[in-house]
Amino acid sequence: MKYKDILNNKVELMGLSMLLIMFYHSKFLFDSSLLNVVHYYGYIGVDFFLFLSGMGCLFSYRKCINKKEFYKKRILKILPTYLPIAIISCFLLLKTGYLNIYDFWGEITLTNFIFHIGKFPYWYWYIPSMLFMYFITPFVVGFYDRYVNKKKACLILGFMAFLMWLLVLSPKFSIHYLLVGRIPIYLLGLLYGEYSYNDKVMKKSSIYTLFLLAQLSIVFLIKNLSMDLMEAEQNLATINNKGIVFRGNLFNELEY
Repeated sequence: MKYKDILNNKVELMGLSMLLIMFYHSKFLFDSSLLNVVHYYGYIGVDFFLFLSGMGCLFSYRKCINKKEFYKKRILKILPTYLPIAIISCFLLLKTGYLNIYDFWGEITLTNFIFHIGKFPYWYWYIPSMLFMYFITPFVVGFYDRYVNKKKACLILGFMAFLMWLLVLSPKFSIHYLLVGRIPIYLLGLLYGEYSYNDKVMKKSSIYTLFLLAQLSIVFLIKNLSMDLMEAEQNLATINNKGIVFRGNLFNELEY
């Protein structure tokens, strides 16, 4: 098996990741305990997605002349899709009183998440997180290039990311664990992307490393997100009720 085989199935794997994420954000409750577990831990789809994004970004960066071209391509790939959706959704929330003008601006500009301010700083956490991953990509690739043993380089950076994760556990920065907890899996995606770019054959040790770091990433998140299944179901039911009230208020506002 070659590393490139992962990229050959990238679309299907990203589709599976998106289904897990959508499943996690759905408000349904299931009679099956197994489905409830998959539902509750569906956020691991984000980790799979970031791993695949890391592999793709490595190829994209290798094809660019310099960092400026890479950054330009990445920004043009993500912001034109994000901004219209963010503006429309935040405008509707502003209209119904769920956001004030400061929260509206903070969500659009991503500063609510960056500085951990506003009512809902975690709403659009993925966009600034992805932009951060794009920013560090050239530096990580440059770091890999300096090491013959690239796995060792990846482990060094992964350990540094782990130390960063410990720092953001304080209440002041707690929201940023959503970003920092995902750095190791993105670094691994860049490493595997490098191996794929050079058309290397995947060894069993590489498969075990991928599995191990994926599990570590999940453990980081579980420490911050975990509740027992009963409490999770109660919270989902509460959220669903709030969602019904919100939709009712929204439709009433739109009528006028």
